[in-house]
Amino acid sequence: MSETLTVELPEDVSREVERLARERGVTPAEFAARAVADKVGAAVSAAEYFAERGKRARPGDAERFFQPRRRRTSRVRATRRSEPTTARAELSLQA
Repeated sequence: MSETLTVELPEDVSREVERLARERGVTPAEFAARAVADKVGAAVSAAEYFAERGKRARPGDAERFFQPRRRRTSRVRATRRSEPTTARAELSLQA
C-alpha cells in the first residue's frame, strides 16, 4: 500500500534529487521515497539499538564512562655505550 505525501523542498535540494534520480535511472519520486525509507530505517534501528542497550545498563555506567581519565606520561632515557652505533633505551610509565 502506498500513500501520497507532499513535501516542499528548497530549490537546490530539488535539483539534486532530480540529478541523482536521473543518474540512477529512477524517477525523483522513487529516489525521494527510497531516501526517506533509508533515513527512517536508520532512525528506527538506532532507537531499537539504544533501547536494547539501555536494558543492559547498570547504575553509574554513564558517569564512569564520562569521567576524565588520568593521563599516563612516558619518559624515555637513552644511554650510549662505548660504541656510537649501540643505544639502549629505558622506558618508564608513570600514572
